[in-house]
Amino acid sequence: MQNNTRKVIIFFILTAIPILILGCSNPVKADSLTTFNVNNAKQWNEAVNTIKTNGNGGSYVINTRNDFDLPSTETPTFGEVMNISVTIKGKHTITRSRPSSHTYTPYDGLLYIGSYQNVTITDITLEGGQPVVRINGVDAVFKMQGISSIKNVYLGVLIEAGTFYLQNDASITNSHTAVIVRKEGFFYMSGGKISDNESALRRRGNPPVVGILGGRFFMSGGKITNNMSGHWMSSVVNVQEEGGFEMSGGEILRNRTAIDDLIVYSIVNITGRSTFVMTGGIIYGNIESGVLEYNANSGALSVGSLSVATYGDGTNILPHTDGNSLYTNYTVIGRK
Repeated sequence: MQNNTRKVIIFFILTAIPILILGCSNPVKADSLTTFNVNNAKQWNEAVNTIKTNGNGGSYVINTRNDFDLPSTETPTFGEVMNISVTIKGKHTITRSRPSSHTYTPYDGLLYIGSYQNVTITDITLEGGQPVVRINGVDAVFKMQGISSIKNVYLGVLIEAGTFYLQNDASITNSHTAVIVRKEGFFYMSGGKISDNESALRRRGNPPVVGILGGRFFMSGGKITNNMSGHWMSSVVNVQEEGGFEMSGGEILRNRTAIDDLIVYSIVNITGRSTFVMTGGIIYGNIESGVLEYNANSGALSVGSLSVATYGDGTNILPHTDGNSLYTNYTVIGRK
């Protein structure tokens, strides 16, 4: 009887210890993985500072347990540590708190991914900032997975150097510009959606919803849909400055650009010695163009005279039916 009582007590202790550990806000180490449970900005800062001081290497999970606000950052969120992997999880919202002065810096966002840092958000919502996420560093990686979302912002993701992956059912919505990719940046979209964004601020030279400014965009899945861009000379997806766009899947549909002096601009525009290769997927033209005759700007795709747009086999994407080689019909379907 005494032995059985001891066994019961030992079993209770062994099963209770993990429960107590998981319920605390201190980091929990399991092999090489460190987990933080975060309920507020104070605990977030504690987790971030621990990652910064732990040095190079290491894998971390930050489980959010509540919604909370954070101030903006102009320096890498996790400092200068390298070769780290951080996953931020939980069906909660992290919002950029507004500064009391109402003045904004050029980089006024929530996350800044630096060199040799790999950061993933899973089911998290990020709100506020311009950009919300900045990627700028050698082998800097940011991934949006699950039902993660960025919304209600001026600029969603800025890729200056590094790589951004939009996957699963993640989304960038209800904002102005969703993604900007500069010369040393890469954007891979295999799922999710970029939708319900409106960059129409009613001024000349507006940014597009997706802007490839010398960088590379690879779209193999997902949807770019129900967006509106520009009041003058702006497309929904604009590739320029010797940028590249490769489309092997996915859909670009139900988008529009504003009408200005009876001109409707194309949904995808390739210009500035840039390239477009379409081996799959489909692009539909401007939904405003139904009331107008097709012109150089109202089709699915327009291509500048110094740029190139081809199918997978190297043949030029067919011009509009009037023979103009600079723009296409309302629908373009990729082929290998």
